[in-house]
Amino acid sequence: MKIYVGNLTQETAQPQLREAFTPFGDVSRVTLAIGTADGKRMGFGFVEMPSDEQGMAAITGLNGHDLDGNALKVHIARPRTYRANPSPQARQMNQESLQLGLEDSLPRRERTEPKQEDIQF
Repeated sequence: MKIYVGNLTQETAQPQLREAFTPFGDVSRVTLAIGTADGKRMGFGFVEMPSDEQGMAAITGLNGHDLDGNALKVHIARPRTYRANPSPQARQMNQESLQLGLEDSLPRRERTEPKQEDIQF
C-alpha cells in the first residue's frame, strides 16, 4: 500500500519517517519529494508498506501525530494527475518520449483549436 505523508518539515529525513512507520509493520520504501528547481524538500513524501492492514494501521496511528514539530497528514496515496500546462521539464520529457517512439505512454488530453474570431491581436 502506498501512503501519502504531508506537512513534513525541511529537516525530516527518510530514516526518521521510516522509524515512525516501523511500529505498524514492514516498510518497503520511503520517498521524499524534492523540488527540481532548488533541490529542497517539498514537505511531503510517500511510504510503501507490503500489507494493506499494516498501512491502514499506520494511517490511523500517525495521522495528526507530531513529527519534528509538525502534525502529520497521512492518507492513502491517490493516483498522480497531470496538469494541463506542464512545466518546461515535463514538456521536454514528453518530446523525448515522442522521439523514442513512446507516444503511447504519454497522458492524453483533448485539444481544441481556437476559432479565428476568438484570436485577438
